[in-house]
Amino acid sequence: MDINLINSALIAYILIILLAIILWLLFSFYCWCHASKNSALISRLAFKEITYQPETTKQAQKNIRKFWSFYGLQIVIGLIISGISIILSMIQWITIELPIYFINQPIITDPLRLIGSILYAIIYFWCYNHFFIAETILVIEDNLGIINSIKRSWKLTNPYLWPILLIILCSFLVTLPVYLGFAEKVTQKFMPLLTKNFLTNQ
Repeated sequence: MDINLINSALIAYILIILLAIILWLLFSFYCWCHASKNSALISRLAFKEITYQPETTKQAQKNIRKFWSFYGLQIVIGLIISGISIILSMIQWITIELPIYFINQPIITDPLRLIGSILYAIIYFWCYNHFFIAETILVIEDNLGIINSIKRSWKLTNPYLWPILLIILCSFLVTLPVYLGFAEKVTQKFMPLLTKNFLTNQ
């Protein structure tokens, strides 16, 4: 058995997987921005109908900002959410994980970890929900930039955080079986092939 051949094959598989992950993330981000734009476009059309200022789809597409604005909006929101997540993780480590390391009593540490995780999730989703309609505001309200759209979204969603959270939770539960089924099919199809190729190289 050639160890160098096995190592080369393993490195090749790892590089292929990393490349596939990067391409998948880029494609997912593109689709996410495109879906956000279409969702916001529908919201604009509905808003114009309600305010008795109807627009055709072509007119609405001309009036909304360029597609790259949605990229910028999602990047800014992603950076804000990432910063919030990092800060929450640091606070959780200082207030929960660090004392747990010195206590080392499962009867005390396990409930503390559970409480810390619950508080982390509540604060995280409380912050995340404030950005729920930022892309809609970007296309409905004229002369608003990315930052002002985020600020406006934060202000408008503040009284309705729990209903928004319920909508997100219901959407997640509805789509979860689809994601699980897709992941299972992909695993069943590709894992035997990868295993067979790896064993052949041995």
